[in-house]
Amino acid sequence: MPGQSRRLTNKVVLSAVGLVLTTGLIGAVLLAQQRDQTLTQGQRLTNAFAKVIDEQTSRNLQTIDQHIELMAQLLSEVRAQDDAQASGASRLVQAQADSLAFIDNVMVLDAQGQVALASRTDLRGIEVGVKDFATIYKTRPGTGFYVGAPLLNRDGQWLLPTGRPLTKERDGYAGVLVVTVKASYFDQLWATLSLDSGSSIGLLRSDGTMLMRSPIDGTAMGRNFTDSPLFLQHLPASANGDYRITSPVDGIDRFTAYRTLSQRPDLVVIVGRTMDALLAPWYQLVKLMLGIWLAGSLILMVLAVRLSRQSAHRQRAENTSIALAQRLNVACEAAGLVLWEWDLRTDQWHVTPTHYTSLGYTAQSAQVTRMQWLELLHPDDRKLPTTDPAMALSQADQRYEHEFRMRHADGSYRWMRTAGQVKEWDKQGHPLRMVGIRTDVTDRINAEHERRQMFERISDALVGVNTDWVITYANARAGRLLGHAVEDLVGKNVWSLFPQSSGHQFQPVYERCMASQRPEVFEEHYEPAGVWYESHIYPSPEGLSIYFRDITDRKQSEKALIDAKDQAENLINGANVMVVGLDARGQITIFNKAAQELTGYTMADLAGLNWFDVLVPRERYPEVHAEFARLSSGGLPAQFDNPILTKSHEERQISWQNSVLRDGDVVTGILSFGMDVTARNRAELALAESREQFELLARHSLQGIALVRTAQMSYVNPAFCTIAGRSAAELSRLSITQMLQWIHPDDREGSRHRQRRRLAGQSVDEVNEIRILTGQGEWRWIQLATRSITMSGAPTLIAMVLDIHDRRQAEDALRTSEERFRSAFDASAVGMGLTALDGRWMQVNPSLCRIVGYSAQELCRHTFMEITHPDDLADDLLEVEQLRTGRIPHFTKEKRYLHRDGHPVWVNLTMALVHDASGRPLHTVAHVEDISDRKRLEQELRDSEELMRQMAESVSQMFFLADLFEHRFLYVSPAAEAVLGCRPADLLADPAVWRQSIHPDDRERVAQVVQQGMRDGRYDIQFRIATAPDVVRWVHARSFPVIGAHGKPYRIAGVVEDITARKILEIREEQEHAILQYLASGRPIAEVLEKFVLGYETMLPGMHGSILLMDPDGMHLRHGAAPHLPLAFCEAVEGLAIGPLAGSCGTAAFTGEAVMATDIASDPRWIGHHELALENGLQACWSVPIKGAQGKVLGAFAFYFDHPRQPSDAEALAIAHGAQLASQVLQRHLAVQGLQRSEERYRTVVEWSPMGIMIHQAGRIVFCNPAALETHGATTTQEMIGRQALDLVHPQDRATFARLSKHVLEDNQSTEETEIRALQIDGKLIDLQIKMAPTLFDGNAAVQVVMFDITERKRAQAELRNSQRQLRVLSSRVLAAQETERRRVAHELHDELGQSLTAIKINLQSQLRLASGESGELFAENIRIVEQALQEVRNLALALRPSMLDDLGLVSALRWLTNQVRQRNTMDVQLEVSDGVGRLAPDLETAAFRIVQEALTNVERHAGASKVEVSASIDADRTLVVRIKDDGAGFDVAAMRERATSGASMGVLGMAERAALAGGALTIEAEPAAGSCVTFRCPLANPGSQTSAFVPGARL
Repeated sequence: MPGQSRRLTNKVVLSAVGLVLTTGLIGAVLLAQQRDQTLTQGQRLTNAFAKVIDEQTSRNLQTIDQHIELMAQLLSEVRAQDDAQASGASRLVQAQADSLAFIDNVMVLDAQGQVALASRTDLRGIEVGVKDFATIYKTRPGTGFYVGAPLLNRDGQWLLPTGRPLTKERDGYAGVLVVTVKASYFDQLWATLSLDSGSSIGLLRSDGTMLMRSPIDGTAMGRNFTDSPLFLQHLPASANGDYRITSPVDGIDRFTAYRTLSQRPDLVVIVGRTMDALLAPWYQLVKLMLGIWLAGSLILMVLAVRLSRQSAHRQRAENTSIALAQRLNVACEAAGLVLWEWDLRTDQWHVTPTHYTSLGYTAQSAQVTRMQWLELLHPDDRKLPTTDPAMALSQADQRYEHEFRMRHADGSYRWMRTAGQVKEWDKQGHPLRMVGIRTDVTDRINAEHERRQMFERISDALVGVNTDWVITYANARAGRLLGHAVEDLVGKNVWSLFPQSSGHQFQPVYERCMASQRPEVFEEHYEPAGVWYESHIYPSPEGLSIYFRDITDRKQSEKALIDAKDQAENLINGANVMVVGLDARGQITIFNKAAQELTGYTMADLAGLNWFDVLVPRERYPEVHAEFARLSSGGLPAQFDNPILTKSHEERQISWQNSVLRDGDVVTGILSFGMDVTARNRAELALAESREQFELLARHSLQGIALVRTAQMSYVNPAFCTIAGRSAAELSRLSITQMLQWIHPDDREGSRHRQRRRLAGQSVDEVNEIRILTGQGEWRWIQLATRSITMSGAPTLIAMVLDIHDRRQAEDALRTSEERFRSAFDASAVGMGLTALDGRWMQVNPSLCRIVGYSAQELCRHTFMEITHPDDLADDLLEVEQLRTGRIPHFTKEKRYLHRDGHPVWVNLTMALVHDASGRPLHTVAHVEDISDRKRLEQELRDSEELMRQMAESVSQMFFLADLFEHRFLYVSPAAEAVLGCRPADLLADPAVWRQSIHPDDRERVAQVVQQGMRDGRYDIQFRIATAPDVVRWVHARSFPVIGAHGKPYRIAGVVEDITARKILEIREEQEHAILQYLASGRPIAEVLEKFVLGYETMLPGMHGSILLMDPDGMHLRHGAAPHLPLAFCEAVEGLAIGPLAGSCGTAAFTGEAVMATDIASDPRWIGHHELALENGLQACWSVPIKGAQGKVLGAFAFYFDHPRQPSDAEALAIAHGAQLASQVLQRHLAVQGLQRSEERYRTVVEWSPMGIMIHQAGRIVFCNPAALETHGATTTQEMIGRQALDLVHPQDRATFARLSKHVLEDNQSTEETEIRALQIDGKLIDLQIKMAPTLFDGNAAVQVVMFDITERKRAQAELRNSQRQLRVLSSRVLAAQETERRRVAHELHDELGQSLTAIKINLQSQLRLASGESGELFAENIRIVEQALQEVRNLALALRPSMLDDLGLVSALRWLTNQVRQRNTMDVQLEVSDGVGRLAPDLETAAFRIVQEALTNVERHAGASKVEVSASIDADRTLVVRIKDDGAGFDVAAMRERATSGASMGVLGMAERAALAGGALTIEAEPAAGSCVTFRCPLANPGSQTSAFVPGARL
């Protein structure tokens, strides 16, 4: 055994060393990773500093520039007024320099670069240095604010010159204004950032010049760094960035961030931080982790050594356990317990005979095999850990308890409870042997089941409270609402358990109900928990029964209803349309702000009035009242337009959208939304009139007019058909390419060229004369004028054709044509005019006069420039000039003329230049069309469309407008892409594209509803869309018809809203309710978790759920539920160790944070597990830790997908809620298990406790554990149960026992430990230490007495006290003998040896007088030796026993002693003796002197003190007090006392013993580095009494 123990010790130590090395390696790896992260964070911070300095420097340079610019303006004004250019300018320069602290000098250089003015004339060096400013501004015209190279002035200060050029109105450049800024200004500015030591900041110019460096370094200021990596590599690549470099200035390695100033691109700021500064947090972490590792390693090695030593005692412990087991077997026979031992090596049980007899069988063999054990178990319980070694051992690290059923001999099953613990392990730590007990708990199980059923049948929370406010019972619902386990509530005082409720409304209501004995019901918000409770209180003489329920949801719903009402009122009042509400009689109930502003009425004006009496009188508008009657009778709402009368009696046309308000089937009112369409109706009427005028003009126009859209003629007027000699139907069927065949071959190439330009998007606005083939087969000349315009958003070509064939053939035909033109000119509905080349009107037609309001005579006296709007004149003149110079043949544009009355008139102007026969320009011809009405309508339309677009794009819902007949979208809001996953452009191009995203299961239903809704434009449906294979979202689509002018729907408008979050919430609530019901039904936790996962898989299609549970060791994950994950994957992750790189679940359980691995293949947290996941088809995993109430991780809840996937907000919320719900399930399961284990553990502890536990109720004993039976000498419980508890107490202690029992019952509090004398049942007297506590037994109050037999301890204490008395007497005699011997030796040394030495000295002195020469010197030397010996003898005698102590007393002896110490040391030794101290008893004086002597000796040797105070006094109660106090190093009194006890410091024990023998006590007070104080106290009246050597309560 010793050899085996040594081998085990070696293995333990080697294992500890290996663990130390392993943890060191892991720590090094983690520190390396942390170093990279710390470095990255430091680099980010450096870039942030650079950005801040960029902003600061830019602002300050801008401020300096503004000051210089202001000074330049002021200087120009002063110099203009002061011809001398001296006095006024000088004062200004000096004043500006003095007004700003950061300015050192202000100078003005003239145009030649000479210094004309300066605020400091003594800085001549700077004047020379800034003359290059003049050169710069001369060679770089346009340069503004400029920063020069830094300069060093005569005072040794670095300055930064800045300047701006001075200019004159005529001469231009007039000099330079230079301001030198103190470099310390920027140094102090940058210092506010508090950068690390060793950091640097620099400001460089783009040419590489260092303008400023902080800290200021003369070697760097003004130096050029164009050859540095910053200018060679980094700035050319990026204006902002960072890099690492060894500084060329001071040689320090720094990480440098640079930024080009945002407002000054010619300047660059750099910020450099040393690598030590970047890694400073990491260095601290290294020190901390190194310290932790060293401390942990040391502790581990110490534990390893201790563990190895403990293993040597294991054999003796096992032998002791066997003996104890034999004793317990006897107790089991009497108590009906079954004691078992399980040998895991043979898989057999050793049991006591009660294994058989407790089940009604005859006792058989003590050895039981596994099969024999299983045969007696209930079939449903054969998978319990007690029957399965693997399951049992996984929980057997400490101890385990289980309950199961076993078959009785009569065929019934009895509930058994077993508790066991591993008692033996092998070398590898595997369990070898387990022992435990088994008891019959059938009665308790049945009673608990009945009580549980009764309480659980009550749906509300139920709590019972007695008159002392102690909770007597509570059901499970109460435990959940109050956040405590039921067992933690029962027996606790309400106000102690919930201190927040004290003073709350609960307390006075409960107290009032208790006092009045009348039931009460109330609702109250409990602030500490943030919960609303509804409580029903029913009093009785015994207390209160309180039923309460959580009504927080109801209260929140009520508040939400109120908030929704307020929000609706705000929306109604904030709407920009009329919102009017009428009740069934037409009384006005709602009239929003927009309605009030439109009508002029306020709600107060209309209170109590009828809509049809005020705004829409019945007799004036009967059709409106008829529509109201139709809606009130249940008719379907429809769009309705009608006029209303405002307060000013103005009639406004309103377009209404009505909604019927119902209460069930009864119509309660009408809610209408109205829009003022008065202006729109007027605009539509004007537009129709304008369109009619255009059609009339085109129909009667002599010019051929054609519109070409998408290479096809869309319109031709009759004149065009006449000129072409073809019908309109024939022309509309032809394309442009086909029409080109009608053009004469000589003119065709030019037409093709123009066609190609048009296709290329170039302008084709021009007039050409070409020949065409008419329908009659004749070639005729025409003049073709074309212009590109945009109509209805599409490019359109307008062509105007004139037949010029006759003009071309003959002069007569030309005159005829001109006459026809003049007729058309005058009769044209389009304004036409001829203008001279100087812009003067030569001839105008009536239409033009009507447009501008002038007569023909008046207009001809003006030019077109005079009637053109000033804002359009420049562009107009530019195009006229291009027309005159021949750059363009004609032009068409929209412009504004000024009407004769001054208002602008919008026109469409087409102007061409007329040439004579020789090609010289004669005049221009203008076609003017009035487009004012069109412009107004276009603006109104744009405003309306912009308003609708802004409203549609500002909300998250998708709005759409569709054509009811063509089934196409006219408008789709941008939210379509977010709601349906379709871009608005795709929906406009293909209306059916959105149906592809409908979930396959919903497509048929949606198609039917939409098809039916297209009949009347109304549908309302909720369905799913699938934007990806596993991304499913819920939407809610609603539509309503848009009624046209004919009173029928012609469009459909609607809104589509994403309701995924709401749907998930509904499904989640159903899932939560089902899971909690399933759990409450008592199903196994594995079934509950599997149903839980299946519910979430149904909620999120395409997802495979998983729950992993935390192993009890807290380091591994075990399978919980994964119904659809591959079996191979589940088996592979079983027992997965958690960590920072352990996949999604392992990492989430390790960090306690959610881990969203959207792509497993590239996620670094899946390193080492990629292949496993990918082989099983898993490519994404989102995992959330499942946490308990205190944040302890219970497991992980995960979603797996077969392709990379990013969670949506709703899905992230779903998995987070799933983790919370799983936490509730697991915590409830653990709570039930914990309650069962707690009950069994308590019973086991009581039964196995070495301390006796007895319960008495009403004075009679009702329970005793085996230890209590043994304490009182009983062998069976029958000998104790029913006895009076006082009968077992000594008569003299019965009053104490009764008093303590009464205190426990009345105050409901435990007592302190008390010693009493008790009697065994045979009358033998024993000593007990007891402690009483309140408890319940069979539902009634009782007293629990915990007892410990201290008879042997009392006997040992008595023997110890007797030994101490004998030792004290012996010690007293030894000290007395020691003092007597010292006195004798001192007397002999002083008297006998001293007298002899004195005689020798006298003889030598006599011889000295007779001797001479060398003999005389020898005698003198001998005399000195004798004197020295005589003095040493005297000192030795005084040290052994000072004679003055016997002769003069304690005070004189202390004066001598302190004087001796003072002479031997440099310490300041002071003695203070009160007047009352005189001669004392000899023993007391000796003891006091020796204590002071020993204390001063210790101070001299160890304290290093500079001052010592010794005092002696007698206080009021006649007690001698001697105190020795020093200011030295002090010491740890506890450590000193331990050394004294071990014999290492006998001086302290000696002082304490002397004090005790003298009848006094010694107190020592000290603290390290705070000096010490030794106090001796001894009463003078009782010198013979003895006390403890150390006073209780002394500071140690």
